[in-house]
Amino acid sequence: MRHRVKGKKLSRKRGPRGELIKNLVTSLILYEKIITTAAKGKMIKGEAEKILRIGQRGDLHSRRLILSRLNSKLAAAKIFEDLNEQFKHKKSGFIRLARIDNRKGDDAPQVIVELLIRHKEETREKKENKAEKSKSRVQKKEEPKKRGFWNRLKEAGTKVKEVRTSTKKTIERTTSK
Repeated sequence: MRHRVKGKKLSRKRGPRGELIKNLVTSLILYEKIITTAAKGKMIKGEAEKILRIGQRGDLHSRRLILSRLNSKLAAAKIFEDLNEQFKHKKSGFIRLARIDNRKGDDAPQVIVELLIRHKEETREKKENKAEKSKSRVQKKEEPKKRGFWNRLKEAGTKVKEVRTSTKKTIERTTSK
């Protein structure tokens, strides 16, 4: 029976496992996005959600609790100064796990753990870029691309050496098939 047994051991004893969780949560708060294994991501998601929820209170007791659960004063300050404004209307759902390809070395499943923050500047820039793209599509029709090896090289921006015409013709014949 697994009464009152929670979490995973992550092949570590109690002390190193606690420090690993502290370090990962601190990195998540400081950098807003980290890449880790799926098991570690699931472990830190709950802990980070709890820390961000405690941080929403903003009183002295919550500051001390957060400082005891993180390894950085900068991360604690970021919670109270920046992240509380972003999450003031949320009670949960601060973090997202997104699966990515497995790690090459040991084929371990990896996830991206990220805070669900929308930066005002980024969203504004994306809207402006979309508007500019739609205007440019309407204004000018795209010319059909020229086919051929030499034209593709010129478009790519590489310098093409002048080649004798006979060599150029033989290359074009072999590449066009």
